[in-house]
Amino acid sequence: MRHGVLTSLLVLGPCGCVCFVPVDELAPDAAGSTRTTYVGSNATWKITGSTPSAGWNDDAGFDDSSWRPATSLLPRDPTISAEADSVWDGPTITSGSRKVWLRKTFTLSSAVESAVLVAACNDDMEVWLNGTRVISDTDGVFTSRVVNDVRSQLVPGQNLLAASCVDVIPPEHAVYVLLSLTRP
Repeated sequence: MRHGVLTSLLVLGPCGCVCFVPVDELAPDAAGSTRTTYVGSNATWKITGSTPSAGWNDDAGFDDSSWRPATSLLPRDPTISAEADSVWDGPTITSGSRKVWLRKTFTLSSAVESAVLVAACNDDMEVWLNGTRVISDTDGVFTSRVVNDVRSQLVPGQNLLAASCVDVIPPEHAVYVLLSLTRP
């Protein structure tokens, strides 16, 4: 986090994947100042293929020390997003668990002017921000979703972005999440 701003977006990645962008990747505005911060899927996210205990999606202090770093599956495609990677828990889009749980904590030290979440998954996903489900996609096929304003779910201090994803139609699977936060 820089300049007290956090931005995160959930964005559709290549091959219909959902990706998350790191909190420390910032995009300067036209004047050269950093007003927007991105929290996007990448290898800094924690992931597990085993059903987690209660609190994994609503407690920023949940012990995820046994979870692995997510695996970035595909090269970042700057035409889609310069801030997030498609991720899963195996080294390729056809390996790893058919259901995964992911989480990323980040710190927000000041209010934001806008907070947009974009997510995509091959196939089903649910996404939570600080324990509030903001996306529920259980139609059994690849889908991407955009939530234009998630400011009411953000809190000063520690925040948690979490997702559960299911590969309904194997073998290809990936998830992409991007939260974009812009400060005043």
